[in-house]
Amino acid sequence: MRLRRQMGEWVHESDGILQLQAKLRCDLTPDGCRADDAVQAWLGEARQHWQTRRADLMLGLASSHESRGELAAALAMTERLLSLEPLLEYAWRRLMRLHSQRGDRAAALAAFECCEQVLRSELGVLPGPETLACLHDVETGQHPGPALTSALPASLVRPPRQVGREPECAAMAAAEVHAVDSADSASRRAPMRVGQAPFI
Repeated sequence: MRLRRQMGEWVHESDGILQLQAKLRCDLTPDGCRADDAVQAWLGEARQHWQTRRADLMLGLASSHESRGELAAALAMTERLLSLEPLLEYAWRRLMRLHSQRGDRAAALAAFECCEQVLRSELGVLPGPETLACLHDVETGQHPGPALTSALPASLVRPPRQVGREPECAAMAAAEVHAVDSADSASRRAPMRVGQAPFI
């Protein structure tokens, strides 16, 4: 109930659950919340937890789009994440890689410059070795990161073995050859009228 005392008129209790008052707009940023240090610490931890979870979810969506070859959607998700969390260096690398995979070298280089500027101004550091390696790949025309391949069904990657079914397989192959030969000879025998498209 300490939280309730600290928040005062901002909250009310309903069925044993604290809730914000109806139609109340509350700024829970450190500057806007008038709470003691314990509540501020709790809010800080909660903010950090949700920011991390949001970043993980957004990166997961971007990875999913990228693996399916949907580079535009992956780019949009990565850019949205960076607008919320500009200090995530691995997100900048993903943005560089995505631009490079789309063949937009200038955008990939611009992404590196933005990354470098943000890290220098906010943290006073330079991009790490992985980001510099990604920059090198972009500059040399390599497409860093996973190659985009279409996912094949498991039955094509590892076809089932038909053990002991040789006679049935031979009969099916013979029937297929006969059907193709029959269709081919029938199409040669059928007379065509003027203006009629051939049957394929």
